[in-house]
Amino acid sequence: MTAAAPSYPHATRLAGALAQRETPSAVLSHRLAVAADVARSRAATEPLAAALVVGSTALRRCSPRADLDLVLIHPHGDPIPRFETEMRDGLKIEIERLTVTEALAATEDDGWTWELRAAARLACGLAVLDPDGFATRLQARAARQQPWPDRCEEALRGVYETLTALGDERSATPPGEGLRGCLDNLALLALLEQPRRYQKAKWVLADLLHAGELALVEATLRAYGALEDSAAATTRTLARVRSLIDAAYAAIGAPAHDDLLARGYAPDHAAASYVSRALADAEDLAASGRQIEAQYVARFAARLGGGLIAPPTAVLSLAESFALRGADLAEHYAAVFEDCPPPDTAALRTALGAADARLAALSARESREVSPA
Repeated sequence: MTAAAPSYPHATRLAGALAQRETPSAVLSHRLAVAADVARSRAATEPLAAALVVGSTALRRCSPRADLDLVLIHPHGDPIPRFETEMRDGLKIEIERLTVTEALAATEDDGWTWELRAAARLACGLAVLDPDGFATRLQARAARQQPWPDRCEEALRGVYETLTALGDERSATPPGEGLRGCLDNLALLALLEQPRRYQKAKWVLADLLHAGELALVEATLRAYGALEDSAAATTRTLARVRSLIDAAYAAIGAPAHDDLLARGYAPDHAAASYVSRALADAEDLAASGRQIEAQYVARFAARLGGGLIAPPTAVLSLAESFALRGADLAEHYAAVFEDCPPPDTAALRTALGAADARLAALSARESREVSPA
């Protein structure tokens, strides 16, 4: 008797919703045509090795009013201006110039989140000018880049240790919290293997689905309680997370959330700025009607907030870190996740299976690297 195929109802519904939100072919074609026209006009006055459309347009998830990002690659010299804005056919076009040397350097070596994310911007670009095939070669280089193996091993070790601890009733880490940490690390590792790489929390679920990680998305949605596709559920979640973040900022003496967003880049409060940008992304997803993703990103921002208040050298769970700052913060944090179901056997098996898959990929890579040519 054949075993029934695994069922991932929430991940499947989300995949269907995202497919409907994909940039329509007609809109994409128009944007690429405009970009190609701009590239041709620039090529008449400056040397170009290639021109790539990047960003949300290249990934087919742009809104109708989103900027069109165009990268012009120069064969040599220091192109000036580096950045330029143009309006054409109702589109705001943000132009960036790179040299061939810079593009090759960005796609040369293995790396971790930041390095691979930067390279993925070029790797996932759509060429609108490529007279000598440079863009094609650049994308092939970026696709060969891989995450640093020692960092992968470190992350996997932590995942296995946490999963083992979840089976120990004496563990101090709440099961839901431990599982969310494991799934966050597994999502990072899974996406670092893919051409899109790991961008930011806003796109984690979409990019995992694009990578075929249906089981991992299902487990993540359940662990984060992002199951109710309703504006009311999202509003409730955002309010709880905003209250937690406001209280956390007050506890550590950081500027208010709105103040941080207004500052843009705030180097003196870089970690808090990152948390606020994640929360702002959740609010943007909610405004776009993407309720499930908004709930996940908001609660992810809440977990990031725990990292702000944890003592630098202490090994504590996020709940314990908030509790150190007082009962009020601990209650705020508990409220954020009170709707999340406790981990079940299926979720733990999914996490273990995802970890085993990452370990197998890492072992296969190491075998290839030590094999004689």
